[in-house]
Amino acid sequence: MRKPGVRWHTPPLGALEIRVLKAVWASVEADAKAVQSALQGEHAVSLSTIQSTLQRLCRKQLLRRSKIAHAYCYSAAVKRGALIGDSIGEVIACLGRGELQPLVSSFIELADDADRETLDRLQQWVDAQPRRGEGSTEESES
Repeated sequence: MRKPGVRWHTPPLGALEIRVLKAVWASVEADAKAVQSALQGEHAVSLSTIQSTLQRLCRKQLLRRSKIAHAYCYSAAVKRGALIGDSIGEVIACLGRGELQPLVSSFIELADDADRETLDRLQQWVDAQPRRGEGSTEESES
């Protein structure tokens, strides 16, 4: 679990780890067999490989586990949006020297492929954000 006040860095993730995380996020809580079943439509993965991957994600503090009967049950320790945000923040800090302009430009290019509903939700989110440097909405009299 993350400790308050301690800077947390997103651990590197492999393709299988990402697939397993997505399966756990989708089910809220799952054991290794449920994760294996969720990944069944994709490349086949053995149960022992799934178990190892789940343990690795726990060590990386991305999953929590609790023992129920004879099996471990896993749940997300980090929300999907938080992990994405942390990852993007680290890329900006590392590659972009903290500059937001390249990120915003890339984001706008990616938005070209988004559907109308996604763009509408994004617009609502942008409209709801406070503007920097804006003072009171009341005009001061001179």
